Amino acid sequence: TTIGAAPSGNVDVFVTRFDSTWTTPEASLLFGATAGIGVHDAARSDHGDIAIVGWTSGTDVPTTSGAFQPFKSGLEDGVVVCVDASLTELEFSTYLGGFSTNLPRAVAIDDSGVVTVSGITWSSNFPVTKGAFQEQAGTINAFVSRFDPTGRRLLHSTRIGAEGGEAPGDPVVLLLDNTGSVVVAGTTVTPETFPTTPDAYMPEADRGILTFISKLTLLPEGTARHGGPSPAGGPPAVIGTASGPFVGQSDFALTCTGAPKGPAWGWLALSPVLLEQPVSVVGVQAWVDLGSAVLLGAR
Repeated sequence: TTIGAAPSGNVDVFVTRFDSTWTTPEASLLFGATAGIGVHDAARSDHGDIAIVGWTSGTDVPTTSGAFQPFKSGLEDGVVVCVDASLTELEFSTYLGGFSTNLPRAVAIDDSGVVTVSGITWSSNFPVTKGAFQEQAGTINAFVSRFDPTGRRLLHSTRIGAEGGEAPGDPVVLLLDNTGSVVVAGTTVTPETFPTTPDAYMPEADRGILTFISKLTLLPEGTARHGGPSPAGGPPAVIGTASGPFVGQSDFALTCTGAPKGPAWGWLALSPVLLEQPVSVVGVQAWVDLGSAVLLGAR
């Protein structure tokens, strides 16, 4: 199967599946653009879908209908592609980036088709979602972006980095755990301002080029924080999504961490409007801004 301007005479993307003996190709897909596409990483779900990330300076990457970013916007943009298990159709294809250089370096895909990408951006307007961990940081920063299975929507996108910036070649490692949280690793050139947690193995560093390892619990788009406990309650539970809840969607998956052990109760409320102030239910407060979607809380 050939999609786009391939063979382009430049660098194209190909995916080939062999039989169990590795002697006979069973299916193959060629995907390209006139200026070429450089591939950095690929990942396969248990269902056989394949996610691929790379970069291009070209303007004719074949994007799918309704793609999050159907057109190139920077000097070099990321390309995020998901191919079905038969290697005959695109699940989705989209550009990713701001007005400067944007280089995806690693990708992961879960069994629901949610694709998570990490990389490096030089763009001050790189797309981030509301309530992101970091909306702005240094000149060069790592990013972590998560797409829904259609590639039409960013479930979450954030920068992660120091004021001085990260090393251009990284991050190079991206892993998902069974709750949907993401672990990303790379290097930073200004460790003295890189965000760390209080109990980290190395919470502070004066200078040098150091490796960082960060774990992010990716919250739904627009969520700045979840919860505030009642005076007699414990800490708020952290609620994340494996697949984002949206108006008109009957199925979605939730994960919950930090809930107290033993019997507990929770609540779920729907809001038809954006919430400017926290909503309190029996002493528990929660903020949400999901574009008229869902208010979540637990106690």
